[in-house]
Amino acid sequence: YEVLDRGMAARIFAFQNDRGKSLTKLETIKSFLMMTVYMRGKNEEEKNSVVEEIDTRFAYIYETTMRINVDEDDVLLNYWRSRNGFYADDAIAGAKDELSKAEDKIFWIKAFVRDLALAFKFVELFENDAGEYPVRLRLLNNMAYSYPFLIRAYLKGVKYDSPLFTGLMHLMENLTFRSLIRGGRADILTRLNGHLKRISDEASAKVEIGKIVEAIANGWWGYWSDAEVERRLNEWFYGN
Repeated sequence: YEVLDRGMAARIFAFQNDRGKSLTKLETIKSFLMMTVYMRGKNEEEKNSVVEEIDTRFAYIYETTMRINVDEDDVLLNYWRSRNGFYADDAIAGAKDELSKAEDKIFWIKAFVRDLALAFKFVELFENDAGEYPVRLRLLNNMAYSYPFLIRAYLKGVKYDSPLFTGLMHLMENLTFRSLIRGGRADILTRLNGHLKRISDEASAKVEIGKIVEAIANGWWGYWSDAEVERRLNEWFYGN
């Protein structure tokens, strides 16, 4: 069945895809955004222009997924958490909710897709980095804390090759190691969440990094202090 109108094609894709292979969350959100453009665009010229931009961004994203080891839906989730905090677990529902409240929906979609493509670019950059801290982070095999912080800093203008970004990777490697050694149910995410959400540019990133380091050094985060790590390393522990 041939469909000549791209708007109709987007609607069919959005509502009839359940007859075949299940879509990934990334594919689902792309379909939803394209359908929204056709429903909300001011005119055919704008609709076609924005859809072409979405197609181009996602073409890059799909090419990138072939070169990285992180699942595409995990990149989407980490990108979403970089925007909204560690407890933002549903990128599709969250994006739909944000978009429904946006005054300029086309502007929101274009910004969302641009930053999502940059998040995939960052993951590829990070995976190919043979530097000290990226290598250590990958060896720890737990990027749950790191990716939201690193992606947010990257999107907010902290240059990847800057000393500040290197310092952030060092901090994330250090925190991840401390958390894995500590184990248990000690809640580090709540402590990190506010710092993550307050990063809005290079200056604020520097401030939040400093606050986290100070909190650990002064014992406020006692579960992950030097003394606690040393105690754990010098006693028998299981599963770490």
